Amino acid sequence: MQMNTELIFRIFLSTQIVVILGIRKYYQRQSSESKKQGVVCDRDTAIAIVVPSFLLTVSMIAAIVYVIHPPWIRWSTVTLWPGFRWLGVATVAMGVVLLFWCQYELGKNFFGGMKIRDGHQLVVSGPYRYVRHPMYTAFIVIGIGFFLVTSSWIVVLPWLFGTVWVLWSRFGQEEQMLSDEFGEAYDEYRKRTGRLIPKIWRG
Repeated sequence: MQMNTELIFRIFLSTQIVVILGIRKYYQRQSSESKKQGVVCDRDTAIAIVVPSFLLTVSMIAAIVYVIHPPWIRWSTVTLWPGFRWLGVATVAMGVVLLFWCQYELGKNFFGGMKIRDGHQLVVSGPYRYVRHPMYTAFIVIGIGFFLVTSSWIVVLPWLFGTVWVLWSRFGQEEQMLSDEFGEAYDEYRKRTGRLIPKIWRG
């Protein structure tokens, strides 16, 4: 029974990894026109992209190793109540749905760097109606879900560190950039929304 359950987790995680990579690749290709528009990342922006990307890649590789042969990362296993692993399945699924929703709403407005593209629009639909940075929320949720499913800290720690790095290095810059571009419209939007979760109290 335990072997069959472990196989279910591995199959589920492998499908989610493929879906995540597919979503990201598709929308990155859609936004590739930004290169034709001469958008160039400065040094700080490049670091803010490369470092978390590396950490997220480490986590993704660890998750793939788990899918292929779990004993290879058994040294990083944490004992969890079995029910938490099924909770992880639901958590990953919710995170992936949120990630797709964010990418869909952004469309061609999505860009990995911190630049305003020609024709850039302020997106306030979908999850952006309630949260200013729901894509980061999705990555946090997915990372936690990966940990619960695999019971491995090597899968989650680089993922969460990478996400925290992005939040620390980009939050203020992104919001200032959008405020400069959209002015009062963005300032009003910021007042009624939360950064990572919906704003309950709007005092």
